[in-house]
Amino acid sequence: MVFLGSMAFFVESAIGIFELWLGLHSILSGYLVPLELLPRWVARIARLSPFDSMLAFPLETLTGKRDLTAALGSLVVQWGYIAVMAFAGLTAWRRGVRRYVAFGG
Repeated sequence: MVFLGSMAFFVESAIGIFELWLGLHSILSGYLVPLELLPRWVARIARLSPFDSMLAFPLETLTGKRDLTAALGSLVVQWGYIAVMAFAGLTAWRRGVRRYVAFGG
């Protein structure tokens, strides 16, 4: 979310970026439709996206749908996304703060 917020430094309105993120989250996390009902290629993309870690992964792990090996693999992917997004968020924030100019009182 830091990365999304930092994108506001670079665009006039960040609402479009947030709505894109919200739409992807709604579909790829399993919030609107279970991932099993999506076409196979969309479900594969959803499993590799960070949105899987937000809803589908915890629920499927708690209900026993994912075994220990799949759960550990999903955790590795989740921590990879955390590292990538932390780096991207910090980079966008630093560049945005350098670019930011305020006028007025």
